Amino acid sequence: MLIASGCGGDPATGAGGGRPATHALRIDVQGPGLVRSTVLTGDCRGSCTLTVAADTEVELEGTADANSFIQGWSGDCFMVAMGTSTGGRDTSICKVLVSSDVRVGATFISR
Repeated sequence: MLIASGCGGDPATGAGGGRPATHALRIDVQGPGLVRSTVLTGDCRGSCTLTVAADTEVELEGTADANSFIQGWSGDCFMVAMGTSTGGRDTSICKVLVSSDVRVGATFISR
């Protein structure tokens, strides 16, 4: 007779093997601008925290308000790209891999 027993679980489904593992993504926005992403239900101004499936790559887009510009990103961004939106406002992209609880900041400055 062979008895098999396991301990732990599949990392992709969480420690107990039930629900998929998730992590918190906190976005802090300072100054006159906002952050958008397909994982957000709306624009983020101030602070936003959302739950994301483990090992998800999230793209965040920072957009400056009129007469402002994006100074930069801080935190767990692994790639940043600068540009201008079709409306002429400064934009910037931050990509973050949510493999643990992560925090990202976007800072905007008035002109």
